[in-house]
Parts: sequence; C-alpha cells; structure tokens
Amino acid sequence: MPALQAPALRRRGGCATAGTGALPGGLHAVTVPDRLDAPAANAGAGPPAGCFAKLALVIALAASTAFTFTFGLLVTFLGIGVIANVLIAYAVIQVLGERQQNEEHRSQLDV
Repeated sequence: MPALQAPALRRRGGCATAGTGALPGGLHAVTVPDRLDAPAANAGAGPPAGCFAKLALVIALAASTAFTFTFGLLVTFLGIGVIANVLIAYAVIQVLGERQQNEEHRSQLDV
C-alpha cells in the first residue's frame, strides 16, 4: 500500500489549493485565502468569495467535530458520575436493609 502524502499547495485566483482538490477517501482539498488581513489589490476586491465559503464550511466542520468530542466527553464523565451515584445509593439501601434484618433477628433472640 503506497504511503499517503499531502498534496503540494498551488496558487489559483488568490487562494491556495491543494493539488487537484481530490484527496484519498473521496475528500476534497479546502481552498483558503492567501491572507485575511492583507489589503485588497484594488478597491473592493479581495480573495474570491468561494474561498470564504469554503473556509466557513471548514470552520463549521471543525465546530461540529469539537462539539462531537465535547458531547462525547460530557456523556462519558456525567455517565460515570450517574453510575457511581446509583451504585452508592444501592449500597446504602442494602446496608439499611441488612441493619433492619439484624435488628429483627436480635429482637427474636432476646425474647
């Protein structure tokens, strides 16, 4: 199996694109502007609108991934907390029940 290598960046229309845009696994390269803080070459002109649209898509996906990991961690650790609390409550109920049985047994022996 050949090793995967990152495609070389090339400039096209004020944006950096990776190779032909096609990556292994059906993924596509993301186009990003050259510099977001650079002044426009001519008034009102900047990087093509497509660059920002693709950048917005990447940000949305990154936020989605971050949300996914955050949600997974919350479920994991809150779930562990809930399970621990349920086990503690079960143990307390068992102790109280056993104590009641012991008291009943002692009262029968005293008679």
